[in-house]
Amino acid sequence: MASLSSFRRIDRPVTTSVPKQYDISSSIPTVPPRAPGTKPWINGNTLISSGNRDLDSVLGGGICLGTVTLVEEDRFSDHALVLSKYFLAQGVSGMHQCLVIGAEGSKAALQKTFVVQLPFDLTYKKNQQEQQEREDRP
Repeated sequence: MASLSSFRRIDRPVTTSVPKQYDISSSIPTVPPRAPGTKPWINGNTLISSGNRDLDSVLGGGICLGTVTLVEEDRFSDHALVLSKYFLAQGVSGMHQCLVIGAEGSKAALQKTFVVQLPFDLTYKKNQQEQQEREDRP
């Protein structure tokens, strides 16, 4: 009986070669490198520390990277300033880019009052020493 199909079966050995883009070793997901001072969290998110262990535990391990955190200041306490300093010090120690936004004052006033009082401050003191040495030269 003749087959009505136009496809013919050829009895040749089938060789399988996997193209490079479908290589099994490349299908295994690789873990991207993490930034210093961060830790992985659920759903592929990354956490950074607030600089305060107790606050990190209340927040579930830290602050999610890529989010904006607003710390509102209370005029009768300095908790917001302390939290901001610890958070900024944690970022500086991890070599992260940090941004401080304040309502009043200039850059020089901010450096004199805020940056100098950070728990971890290396660059400002080094810059101060270099500037002092330049001024002392004849």
